[in-house]
Amino acid sequence: MAQKIDVRPMGPHEYAVTLTEGTDTTNHRVVVPDDLLDELALDPDDREVEADLVRESMAYLLDRLAADEIDHDVDLEEVANDHADYSGELLSRLGLG
Repeated sequence: MAQKIDVRPMGPHEYAVTLTEGTDTTNHRVVVPDDLLDELALDPDDREVEADLVRESMAYLLDRLAADEIDHDVDLEEVANDHADYSGELLSRLGLG
């Protein structure tokens, strides 16, 4: 099924994400914690890299859940805590691992 992930910055380390999966569309608010940026050795001031992190994080979740099963508010620290393979997978998806 075709998927589209639209990421728009809202504020510091906060993004609005629209997921489109087939004919279904969901909206989410994603928060990127400083600790995660440190863990992945990403520049906290590089909004483009951070937006890529959000996009790949949502793709990671879409590989495991339907769009309508993903919480409206997504804290990437919670995703990292809930999924042991998240950090390694993200580094690979971002071409850093």
